[in-house]
Amino acid sequence: MWINRFIIYQTSVLYLIIPIFFFFMGWLRTSIGLLLSIVLLTAYCSFSKLAKNLLSNDSLFHISKEHCVVFVILFIFLLCTGNTGFIGCWGNDIPWRNAIYQDLIHQPWPVIYDYSHSILCYYITFWLLPAQVTSWLNLNEFGSNTVLFLWMYLGLVLIFLLLCDILQPQKGHVLLVAIVFLFFSGINTLGMILRSFFIEPTPLITNTPGWGSWEFTNFHINGKDIVYLIRSTYINISDVYNQYFALAVSTLLFFRFRGYLKFYALIGLLTLPYSPIGFIGLLIVMFLDFIWNLCNKRSFHGYKKFVMEAFSATNSLAILSIFPVFYFYYSMNVNATVILNSKHTTFTGLLYIPWEQFSVGHLVILIIYYYLYFIIYARLIYDDYKNDYLYWIILLCLIMFPFFRIGTSSDFNFTATICPYLILCVLIQKHILKTLNSNCFSLKDLLLIFFLSIAMLTPVIQITSSLRGAYVHNTISYKDFSLQNAWDSQLLKDSLRDKDIKSNGNFLAKDFERKVFYRIFAKR
Repeated sequence: MWINRFIIYQTSVLYLIIPIFFFFMGWLRTSIGLLLSIVLLTAYCSFSKLAKNLLSNDSLFHISKEHCVVFVILFIFLLCTGNTGFIGCWGNDIPWRNAIYQDLIHQPWPVIYDYSHSILCYYITFWLLPAQVTSWLNLNEFGSNTVLFLWMYLGLVLIFLLLCDILQPQKGHVLLVAIVFLFFSGINTLGMILRSFFIEPTPLITNTPGWGSWEFTNFHINGKDIVYLIRSTYINISDVYNQYFALAVSTLLFFRFRGYLKFYALIGLLTLPYSPIGFIGLLIVMFLDFIWNLCNKRSFHGYKKFVMEAFSATNSLAILSIFPVFYFYYSMNVNATVILNSKHTTFTGLLYIPWEQFSVGHLVILIIYYYLYFIIYARLIYDDYKNDYLYWIILLCLIMFPFFRIGTSSDFNFTATICPYLILCVLIQKHILKTLNSNCFSLKDLLLIFFLSIAMLTPVIQITSSLRGAYVHNTISYKDFSLQNAWDSQLLKDSLRDKDIKSNGNFLAKDFERKVFYRIFAKR
C-alpha cells in the first residue's frame, strides 16, 4: 500500500495539536480558548503548506507486509509495558498517572479538588483526548484503558513511521529499525556486572519493573542519593508515556526538518504542554542548532533571511498560542513556585551536586555512566559523523545534563536526555543501514552490533521483570504495591480528590484563585 509521505507528518503534528485544542476549549474561558485554538490552527495550516512543498518530491511512502508485521510487534511491545493494566506489572509512577486520567474522565475541567482546595496542575495534555472520548461514550474503566491504549499505540506507530521515512530502510531492514528503536538502551547489563563484582551483588530479574535489576549508577554518597541514568525506550513508554510520545514525535520532526527554521518554534513548543522538562532538553538541542546556523551566515542578506525564517508566521503564531497559557499554568504548581522563588534559580542552586560536595567517587560514577550509556556508541560511529555538528551537540547535551537539576531530584537528566538520546539512536541506525547497504563491515561495526546486543538485554530484563511480577502473584496484571508505605494503595484505582497537597505537590496547585492562570485564563 502506498500513502503520501506528507500524511505521516501531517498526522504526527495533529497527534500533538489536537489534545492542546482540548486543553484550550476545556480548561480555558470559551472566548480565550476559541481564539487560541484559531491561532494554533492557523500555525498548523502554515506548517502544512510549507511542509507539503518540502515533501513534494518522491512523496509516496510504501507500507509493505514487513511494516504490518512491525505494527503487530509494536502492539505486543506496548502490551508488555504494563500500561493500562492489561498484561504485566505496573511501573512505580503509573498509579499516579492512572488516578489523574480517571479524574480527567469523571470530574469537570479544570479539575478542582475541594478536599485539598487545590487545582490539578501537571503534564495532563496527553490524557485529554482519551479522557474526553471516554466521557462522551460513557465507558467503564476497562473501556477507558482501551481508549488510552489505542491512543498510545497510534503514537508508537507514528514514531515508527517517522523513523522509517527518515532512515529509508530497504526491504528486509524495516524490522531491524523497529527492533533497534524498541530495545535501544545503555549497556546496563555490563554496568550491573561491574557493580556486582566490585560493590555488591545485584539482581537481574525481580518481581517488579523498578530500577533494581538494571540501574548500575544508583549510589548513596555523602548522605545523598546519586542517580545517573538515561531511560531506555521501554522505560520511557512504560513509566513516562504521557511525556515520551510527544517528545519522540517532536524530536523526529526536528531531525527531519533540520535547517528549516520556519518550523522550529512550532515543533519545540508542541512538547511544552506534555513535558516542560523534556521541552527544555529539546529546546537546548534546537537552540544550539539555531546558533550553529546563525554563525554560518556570511552576509547581511544571509542574516536577514535567517531572521525572517526564525520569526515566520508558523513560529510566531505557535509562540503566541502555546507559551503564555502553559507558562502560567505550570507556574501554579507548588514545586514550580518553590523553584521560581528560591535559591534554585541561581546557577549554584541548579547544580545536581554542589561543587564543594563533588568528589572522586562522583567522577568515577559519571565516567562509567558516560561510557556505558553513550560514549561507546558515539566512538564507534565517529567516522560517519565527525563533521556533523548535530553529533557534537547531542554529545555535549548528554555530557552536561547530569550536572543540573530542577527541583530536588535528578528528574531533569532523566527527561531532558530523551531528545538527544533518541537522536543518537537515529544516527546509529543510519550508520547500521549504510553498512548493510554497502555490505562492508569493519571491526567497529561488529563491535557496535555486539554492544547493541548487550544493551538490548536491559529492556528484555525489564519486560521479564514486569511479566514475572504478574506471574508470581498469579494474575495477568499486577498493580505494583512496592511503594505502599509511601503511597496510598487506594490511589491505584481511585483519584487525587482526597489527597493532601503537602505530599502531592507535584500534581496540585494551592492558592490557585490568586494565580494568573486562574484569574485570566481558566474556565469558571
